[in-house]
Amino acid sequence: MYGLDHSVAALVEVDRQIRGFQERHPNRFHFTMISDHGDTHRTAELVDPAEALREVGVDVVDALSEQSRLEAVPIIHVRVNYVALHTHADRIAAVAERASRHRWVDLAVAPLADEVVEGGSARRYGVWRAGQRLEFVRTTAGDVIVDDAAAWREIGVDLGAYDAARLSDRVAFDRTRQGPWPDLFQRIDAAFTNPAVDIPADVILSLRDDVASFGFRLP
Repeated sequence: MYGLDHSVAALVEVDRQIRGFQERHPNRFHFTMISDHGDTHRTAELVDPAEALREVGVDVVDALSEQSRLEAVPIIHVRVNYVALHTHADRIAAVAERASRHRWVDLAVAPLADEVVEGGSARRYGVWRAGQRLEFVRTTAGDVIVDDAAAWREIGVDLGAYDAARLSDRVAFDRTRQGPWPDLFQRIDAAFTNPAVDIPADVILSLRDDVASFGFRLP
């Protein structure tokens, strides 16, 4: 890893090159930079997500059994700090709640149900942190609805209210962009509904910044 200073210098150079190109070709080109994975520039411990599941009492399997059990199939592919899990539909909340209690896990998130709200259809999500469960609803228009904004404030997400609240997509972004999880609501929704996701996870674990999944390895 090159470090933060190297990354900043590289971005400054890219910006310089873009500005120079635009000056040579005025009013013709617009550049948009898109990043895949972020980088906290912190030293991270490589961990085995399957070990975390076992430690909180969730069986790790290669395929779900026909009978509903407290078990999950973790999808471990590259060195990232999130893990997708597949489990039984009636065990989603239980698996997420248990996993969220592990020391390596920052948040566990999962879709709960589709709903109909004023203005159209929506989906309810659960967010677990250290066993505490919070919920929000996101409409197809991007509005975010919470029943208890005070509970979100307790984990560092200030939505500008203390009880029920409905925020537009833009306001939800502005309220979260400087917090511990920028654009939290849209990112959770996209993780499960983006058309590029062929087989959506049942639960996604977001690991702490100082740990990362070891990634794929041969037995």
